[in-house]
Amino acid sequence: RAVLASGSGAGRDPLLSLFANGEQGFLFDGFSDLSQLFTTAAGSTNVAANNDPVGRAVARAGGNNATAANDAFRPVWIASSGKPYLQPDGSDDRLATGFLPNASGAGLTLAFAGRINADNQAAIGGGASNNSKRAFLALTNEGRASFGWGTSVSAGDNLHGQNITMLMTGDGAGRRGWVNGVEITLAPPVGAPDGTGGGIALCAYNNAGVTASFQAGRLYGALALNRKLTAAEIPAVNTRLGALL
Repeated sequence: RAVLASGSGAGRDPLLSLFANGEQGFLFDGFSDLSQLFTTAAGSTNVAANNDPVGRAVARAGGNNATAANDAFRPVWIASSGKPYLQPDGSDDRLATGFLPNASGAGLTLAFAGRINADNQAAIGGGASNNSKRAFLALTNEGRASFGWGTSVSAGDNLHGQNITMLMTGDGAGRRGWVNGVEITLAPPVGAPDGTGGGIALCAYNNAGVTASFQAGRLYGALALNRKLTAAEIPAVNTRLGALL
């Protein structure tokens, strides 16, 4: 069961506050609370030690937990001196959610804090490549930040092996993107996620049920939200994401 934002706590935390009105999606803002991490998808045994596999992560908000469909797909939990993270193997590790990206209506927000070690790997993504109905955050074959919103647009320098944050938010009128809190100029997208295809995956891209672009590196936190961020929320979210690294 996901923990939903409520009361004064939602007002104090810039990420929890995004879900204060019952918004859907998910929030994994650090992986320090081991009571919300389990070694199997069934959720019977908590993660307890460095290098334990993670088969189930309970979302702090948004109603969509993340699970491994197979024990072989589980990333491991790394304690890392107070800044814990999930470490996927870049081969087949990923955690699946049921959250379908949809840019219509109130819009969509995706974000993560982590490290991607190689080309063409996604930290978070879902939807369908067919007819450009996808949404993801990844690195290209040149290690540049790749914002998938319908079509993919890349920008910036080679980010391989660096701790980074990426944020993308928008609606039917278009989207904006940030890397490490700095806005990136993005060309207008062609197509947009429309709530069809595959649910958003962590540490990979779920293309209508076919998972690919597996991440090797680190995932410190991830966010999906079924609305566009306000101008006031954007800097607060970028700052909070950066604090996870």
